[in-house]
Amino acid sequence: MLRARVLLCLIILLGAGSALGDKVYLKDGRKLSGTANRHSDGVDLTTDDGQQLSFTKDEVKRIVFESTSPPGGVLDMLDEFEDLIAPAFGLGEPSQENPRPRSVTVTGTSPQGPGVVYRTYFGYFREAVGSDRFVDEWVRFSAHFQAVAKTHTYKHHTRPKLKKKSLAEFAMYPPEELKEAGEALQDAIGAVKETFKLAERADKLLGAVRYQEIRCDREIAAALNRSRRTSAREGATSQDKGMARAYVAKLEDDKKVKIKAKTLLADTGVNQVAVSRIIAICLLAEARGMLEKKRREEKGTSEKKRGHH
Repeated sequence: MLRARVLLCLIILLGAGSALGDKVYLKDGRKLSGTANRHSDGVDLTTDDGQQLSFTKDEVKRIVFESTSPPGGVLDMLDEFEDLIAPAFGLGEPSQENPRPRSVTVTGTSPQGPGVVYRTYFGYFREAVGSDRFVDEWVRFSAHFQAVAKTHTYKHHTRPKLKKKSLAEFAMYPPEELKEAGEALQDAIGAVKETFKLAERADKLLGAVRYQEIRCDREIAAALNRSRRTSAREGATSQDKGMARAYVAKLEDDKKVKIKAKTLLADTGVNQVAVSRIIAICLLAEARGMLEKKRREEKGTSEKKRGHH
């Protein structure tokens, strides 16, 4: 009797393993299950009944690897990721007054124009995430962007590597039942990476303003020295002195024009970061909402099963 129960358990476990195996979707409409090994030329598949099959990249529509991260596990990774980027994105920490999650309305630049409600999202932030404070305090946030981008955790969660238990892996290879959440998370990670890229560009543009200012100041200082030498030189005419002073004035005017142009580019860059940041936060919250919903559904299903037993 005991041996029969053990065999029955083994059959159930083997059946569950097969159901949760990797799935290979082919362009001819077939769906195969087993253990998939992706490589540069395509994919090798050991099917559930032991067949060894190989398919080229042109034959494969999609591969879904067996999920090692349930919704709860992905949400834990998402918590870690959001906490990591929070200083750079200007997000508040969870508090007793505003625990995670809650609904927050974001106002900012949308396709319809500035000041329009962009989206209502789930978050754990002390205040609505607009772009004004973020832009005004850009230098502080910029330092956080640079620091976070260098961390192993940021790179780990944003670079999809198979069997590395990261947000990027889940987003790239979600199980079938979480495909929609995986796609939403993939969009969100893409938006976060784009925000970091724009932040790096904005830093360079701001650096260009400072470089231009230093360069102009050097030219003006050299022209002032020449003007002084001209004024002190014996035999220098009033016309020579006037031309030297005029050249200094021209350089000062040129400096204003050049700095204004560089500053405009830098301001545009910072504002692009601010808009991208809002989009990223909204997409992260959208993915979180899907995962929270799936976790609640799974919890409800397990509670029903326990109730029946």
